[in-house]
Order: sequence, then structure tokens, then C-alpha cells
Amino acid sequence: MSDFRTVYVSVGNSDDRLSQLEWAAFLRDVVIAIRRVARQVYGEWYSAPDAPFQNACVGFALHGSEVLPLQGELASLRTNYRQDSLAWAEVATTEMI
Repeated sequence: MSDFRTVYVSVGNSDDRLSQLEWAAFLRDVVIAIRRVARQVYGEWYSAPDAPFQNACVGFALHGSEVLPLQGELASLRTNYRQDSLAWAEVATTEMI
């Protein structure tokens, strides 16, 4: 039995702590970290250009053995970019219909 997980990672700059340049770098680094280990990326979603706050979400699949290393890397990025948190939502069951 395979141990693949479906995960959604969400990041944001709702407190405007990051400049536009810093936000772009943070988001780029998060996506690169995810794409480095993801077995499949389902999509990347971004807030509307006219939204008052910037947010993004990446949906992907990865092997269970890659969860803790990726979470550690994302936590380091969060700290480096002075962010209080990011959301990691792991789906219990994924069915293809």
C-alpha cells in the first residue's frame, strides 16, 4: 500500500509585513520547495490582483516520508520571511472519480 498524501499549503501577507518584493520571494521559495518533492502538483491559486491582501495556495501530492522534511523546510522559510504561520491542510482521503 502506498503512502501518498494530498496536501494544500496556504501562505499570505494579510498583515502587509512583507514588501511586494519580499512577498514575491517568499512565495517563490515556498513553491520551489513544494515542487522539489511533490509527486504531482494539482494547482496553484492566488488572490485576485485587486484584493486588499495577498494569499496563495498550492495543492499537491507527496509521499509520506517527505512530509516532515518539507514541513521543516517550510517552517524555516516562514521564519526567514518573518511570517507567523502558514497553513498545511492534509486531506484524509482522496478519491479519483
